[in-house]
Order: sequence, then structure tokens, then C-alpha cells
Amino acid sequence: MGTNDRYTTPGTYIIQNTDKLVTNSSYHRDYTRGGKTGSLGEWQNFAGWHSQNGESYISVLLNVPYDADPEGMRPALAETGTIMDWVFDTYTIAPALDTTQPITEVRVAYSTQTDTVMLYPADNMMTLLPAAGGAALTEPVFNVPDELAAPIKQGDVVGTVTLTIQGEVIGTADLIAGSDVSRNQVLYTLSRVSLFFSGTYFKVVIALTLFVVGCYGIYIAGRVLLASRKTR
Repeated sequence: MGTNDRYTTPGTYIIQNTDKLVTNSSYHRDYTRGGKTGSLGEWQNFAGWHSQNGESYISVLLNVPYDADPEGMRPALAETGTIMDWVFDTYTIAPALDTTQPITEVRVAYSTQTDTVMLYPADNMMTLLPAAGGAALTEPVFNVPDELAAPIKQGDVVGTVTLTIQGEVIGTADLIAGSDVSRNQVLYTLSRVSLFFSGTYFKVVIALTLFVVGCYGIYIAGRVLLASRKTR
């Protein structure tokens, strides 16, 4: 027989789907796309795929007792429907950050162009958020320096922001500079000179110089005193 030959059997067959979430039953949910049922004695299990309004979830329930279902037939399916109804009503998958809007700013040194530079999140951090309130409920924790030294290039990564909801971390994103900032060479040079004169190295040099000058002064004074005694 060739590879294109087919076997056919006459008759009518009924294929039953045990996933009642996708069939016309009391368990039906429009958002359920498929799943796998399973039973172990007094327990039932279910793994499902659910999608609605562009949001998709995978659910897995194990060891669900029969008394979880008022009808006593499909406890894992009944529990899955209850849980996923709550998930779709309570949460949404949305951006926690807006990459087009600055989230904070930081001071800039050695520039006459600006005193600060605005920082933008590098990622919108798409995540699971409460449907009521959304990103407004997040609390940002910034990890950025107190001051940045010019020059700065737009897009430079200068820190991070970590978002939390009720103390639970939901993610961390890089913070990037929103614009170029040029360096004023005069300010930079003056700052380096000031730093040198206020630095430990300069203080040590001054102390050693004063010590040497003092020793030399004592030496000269001693020579003068010795010479005056000899002339007497």
C-alpha cells in the first residue's frame, strides 16, 4: 500500500471532551481555550489555558477534592472557573512604567547647559497589575547617584528603579539619561584644581614642605648662633 492510502471505517462515532469548561455545560467559560483533565481516586486535577482581551494565563490545579464542586462531578473544573473569574475581574496585564515619560531627575556637575537631567525607564515592565489602580499602586525605589558628571549621552544607563506593590517586588528596570549634557571645561578644570588643593596628597605635601622649611630654619638659626659665638 502506498503512503497516501487511508483506512476508513464506516459508522458514527461520538468523541467526548472531558474538559467541560469548553463545552456547553454549567462549567463553561468563554475564555478557556483548552486543557487536560485527570483523576486520582478521590481527587481531580486540571491544567488549562485561558485567554481574554489579549491576556493569557495557564492554570494548574492538583488534588481538588470532590466536595469542592456543589454538583460533585468536576471539582477541578469548578475551582478553575471560580479562580479564573476572579483573576480576570481583579488583575490585568499592563505596563507598570511609561518609557515616554521621565520618572525622576538627578543633579549634573560641570555643566552650564543644565542643572539636572531627566531619567526615563528603559523598559515598560509589562506585568500583572491590579485592574483597579494599576501602575498607580506601585512604589518606586530608585538606585541612582546623587550627582552625575558631565558629559552625559542620551541613553546612558545611570541607575535603576525597582517597583513594589505592598512590599512585593514586581521588577527592576534600568534608568537612562533623557538628553545629552555637555561639559563646561572651565568648570571642570576649576573643580579638579579645587579638589587637588583640598585633597590628602596636597595636605601631605604642604605638611612635609613646612617640616622641611622648619628644619632648614632651625639649621640656619643654629649656624648664625654658632658664628656669633666665634666672633666674640
